[in-house]
Amino acid sequence: MVRLLIGAPLHSDGKLTIVSLAAEAGLRRNKLTHKHTGLKDLFYALVRGRDPSPRPCPSRREPARTSSSRT
Repeated sequence: MVRLLIGAPLHSDGKLTIVSLAAEAGLRRNKLTHKHTGLKDLFYALVRGRDPSPRPCPSRREPARTSSSRT
């Protein structure tokens, strides 16, 4: 799991998926999705925490400027 998260895979394509995690661990995918669901959930939580989706920035509206009159 750590090798995938730091970007140094040895036995897989390096994608942050369960298939790649299983390949790195030398397991079949169904072992992670059905038997070791805690590891699967931990992996997905770490992936989400590593690459959070960007939140939109609130728009800053400046007050409308009025044209100044020359005096």
